[in-house]
Amino acid sequence: MNLKKLPELAQGVLGIAPISTVAATVDGPTIDRLAAPQQGFEAAKLTGTVGAASGTPTTQSVVYQLRDSPDDITYADFGAAIPAMTTDDAADSVNLDLAGADRYLQVRAVVSFTGGTAPEQVIGAVLTMLGPSEAPTAD
Repeated sequence: MNLKKLPELAQGVLGIAPISTVAATVDGPTIDRLAAPQQGFEAAKLTGTVGAASGTPTTQSVVYQLRDSPDDITYADFGAAIPAMTTDDAADSVNLDLAGADRYLQVRAVVSFTGGTAPEQVIGAVLTMLGPSEAPTAD
């Protein structure tokens, strides 16, 4: 395999820009599967991260979920969610088969806390698109 072609086998897409948030549902930007550079990929790895929570909450939880939509208006959960992250400074990921996914994708994070004084958590996510439907040509 020509190692120069490896970048064509995967494409990182912003899922949720790093942000400090209170308990909330945070939706990332729309990802159009038919637009470059994410066109033609058949699988993905959703990676979510959390920083240190402020405000000393008793418990904290961040769950990342990929969602899909046929019209970029009505979204529904797609595939498995990343298991709840309940500690500071953590990262986790889940592999997703995009077969059957609608045209539009979006990453959602649900952030929740118990206790504390105005707790906040830094979150962020990347969707790495994998496995293009056409393999790169050999040089």
